[in-house]
Amino acid sequence: NWKNVFTLLTQKSDDTITEQFTSSEEPSVMEFKNWMHAISSHLGKAKGNKIKRIIIVFDNMDRLPSEKVMQLWSAIYTFFAGSEFENIWTIIPYDYMHLCDAIYESGEDGKIKDSDKFKRFINKTFPVVYTVPQPVITDYNKLFNKYFEDAFGTEEHDQKHICQVFMLFHVNPNPRTVISFVNELVAMRLQWPATGCRLQNIALFVLKKDGLLYGNNSLEENLKDVSSFYPDQEAVRTQLCQFAYGLHDKSLAGELPLRRLLSAAIKSGDSLARFVEQPHFISVLENILATEAT
Repeated sequence: NWKNVFTLLTQKSDDTITEQFTSSEEPSVMEFKNWMHAISSHLGKAKGNKIKRIIIVFDNMDRLPSEKVMQLWSAIYTFFAGSEFENIWTIIPYDYMHLCDAIYESGEDGKIKDSDKFKRFINKTFPVVYTVPQPVITDYNKLFNKYFEDAFGTEEHDQKHICQVFMLFHVNPNPRTVISFVNELVAMRLQWPATGCRLQNIALFVLKKDGLLYGNNSLEENLKDVSSFYPDQEAVRTQLCQFAYGLHDKSLAGELPLRRLLSAAIKSGDSLARFVEQPHFISVLENILATEAT
């Protein structure tokens, strides 16, 4: 290698030494702005008249709790509002109502007290504000169907039914909501692969899970708002109990809703004749009567 020979003869090294300085001190507002102006000026002096720009995006602000939103918003306002960095642009996607909630108190009617004041605050902070319109229902359907078909293919019989029930609970879903639902649906299907477990019933469990597992309402009350989508209430109740308690024995899972129905009928003095043909009727009834007696 002639390059190495030349270095040996001339006793000159061609090593490149890079020095890096790191400061852990918090800059003052003036120091920060001077630093940003220096960067912006340097970008504007790029070779070949090709002006380069830095775009800073403060995203996912709607995921932060109120106190964190206030801290971040205060920092953004301090450093960027009223400052002109020609080659440094800042983009801040934000949810208007979420920021209103975080910055100003709501009245007893749930409305923001100082919404007009907040609008003036926004206009003072940003030179340009773009409003992104809400998607229409057909856009939501396309979004749901895309993720659903990515997970289950195009041959799933319950797809349309599941989409309708999902839209009943999530009128304006965002992509994260749809992805989370479909992922949980996939996980549940892997746990319950049997063909007897309808995917539409699994979807209902995923949507109603919090109320079924942690709520105080009965199973019947939880199903009221979806009764038109699930006419075979008895079969649905049994499968929901299977999913909730991990019971692969359908007849055993049927005891749980039967117990509630029998208890309600006994308390109200109604006839039990319609339950006689149900599996485990005698054992469940005996258990209820023994419990009531003690």
